[in-house]
Amino acid sequence: MLKVWSPKEHCHVAAVDTGANVCSVRFNPWREHLIAAGSAAHTALVFDLRMMRVGGTGAGTCGAAAPTTVPLASFGGHRKAVAYVRWAGEDEVLSASTDSMLRLWSLRGAPHKGGADAATADAATHLPAASAAETGKHTHMGRMGSSGAWADEHWGEAVRTYSGHTNERNFVGLSQAGNYIATGSETGEVFIYLKHINTPSIRHRLTSSYPPANAQHAFHLHHRHHAQQQSPPFISAVSWRQRSQTLMAANSQGHLWALALQP
Repeated sequence: MLKVWSPKEHCHVAAVDTGANVCSVRFNPWREHLIAAGSAAHTALVFDLRMMRVGGTGAGTCGAAAPTTVPLASFGGHRKAVAYVRWAGEDEVLSASTDSMLRLWSLRGAPHKGGADAATADAATHLPAASAAETGKHTHMGRMGSSGAWADEHWGEAVRTYSGHTNERNFVGLSQAGNYIATGSETGEVFIYLKHINTPSIRHRLTSSYPPANAQHAFHLHHRHHAQQQSPPFISAVSWRQRSQTLMAANSQGHLWALALQP
């Protein structure tokens, strides 16, 4: 379930049943009624808050009726769970999956004015779907028609696919700022992509001595456990400092790094 909560209410004010585990959610910074979600069903989903009120469309009350299960858009190009979603622009969704791929999706033509009537009025602006060769799978969109029933359409496209890092089991982090996209890797490296280039522009391996000299006995035991593992520690989180070229990164052994792009 994906639920929206308000501090003014005693329960959730909007809900949707995605049909699979939800791994990540993000509000659109430019259109506050749009929400992106990453699903274990190999999809990146977009919901319109105005269409996911409890009881269908309209405000409703908590538990009054079953929530809608139809997303505004469902991008199905990944082969495994979508661990992260980020808004890369007003009409662009960035998704990261444990298939070792990042994908950038276009939301061109999405309804965003207000309510079901606006969605119907915007129908003429929807773009056709990209071909299967472009997306891997089609992009699905559900729209509320004037009759109150959901009408199916296909629209949108996969703008770009990024590959080079390794991500098959763990959550390795995803962060985007401006034209820079950062992700971790199970090889212990940080990868940086430029938005318009499919392959990594920078890859940097993070290494450190572990444990620190003043560590307690428990940390030494922890270190021996990790030393016995066959695989290196993976990068577990990355985060850009907004409006700068500084990146924070962390690995699965609890180490943090502050990295800076050199001019």
